[in-house]
Parts: sequence; structure tokens; C-alpha cells
Amino acid sequence: MSAQDVRILREFVAFAVRPTADRAGALPLAKEVRLGLGKNLEAVLFRPQAAEPGAWVIRADSFRGHMGPFSALDPIRRHADDLGSTEVERNGGAFRASIGQHPHCAAPAVPAPNGFESHQRISIQPSPRTIDGCLSWFTVDLFLNDRGRIEAITLDMWEP
Repeated sequence: MSAQDVRILREFVAFAVRPTADRAGALPLAKEVRLGLGKNLEAVLFRPQAAEPGAWVIRADSFRGHMGPFSALDPIRRHADDLGSTEVERNGGAFRASIGQHPHCAAPAVPAPNGFESHQRISIQPSPRTIDGCLSWFTVDLFLNDRGRIEAITLDMWEP
């Protein structure tokens, strides 16, 4: 994982915790960003609307036993608020950064959404030491194109 990947994830966490136009502008978003749950893409975020938390909402009734609507920003903000930290590290901190496929908590990896298999996947999850099991686990995966622009963002959680 490069320093640039970690920087993007830190900026994403900072934005999720306190969304502002400046923080949205610091994210390398494509003009249109597909938003999804697991491997299914459900909505589109247009870059000019990125500073508005409502633009990140996926209006699904349920997903993996959780009730909607959903936003990739919400679990990050809640986790940071619970811990009083937005620290992102590879092996510590409030959040763990990773690159490529990763386990679905205690299960095998979830594949990338169709059409995004060749994109670089960088992910943010709660650090294992900050949660008490899979019911507290989530991941937000950012899919970057070959120019380093985020073209898709997915949220995944463990099914209760």
C-alpha cells in the first residue's frame, strides 16, 4: 500500500466524520461515482454533490439483515465517534487500511462489483482491536481507476 493510498483513506475518513466542501474537494472522485452494497452497485454520486451527506445515501430497505437506508459515511463516523479517533494505519489505529481483496470479517473475500474487477481496491475497516466481533465489522472499499480517481465505493457489513 502506497503513502498515496493511505492519504486517500485518511481523507475519506476525515470527510466521513465531518463532511465539508473542502474535504469533499480533497477526495479524488471521478465525475460519477457508483455506490454499492457488497458487490452490488445501487446508486450514483455526482462529484458536484459530494459535499452533501444525503447524496451518499443508498435507498435500500435492507442489506445483510440491517435496515436501510445506507451510507458508506455512517459506520465510519459512528466508529470514529465511539473511539474518539480517526487514526488510519495498516496495522493499528481506529481504522485499518488495506489494499486488494480482504476477508469479509471471518468469511472469504467478497468480489468486486461487475466492471470494477481490474480497478485498484483500497479499503477502510475498523481495526480488529477496536471491535468485539463480526457484528461490529464493516468495510468501505474504494475502487480507483488507472488515473487514481475513485469510480466506485461499496459498503459491506456482517450479516447478523
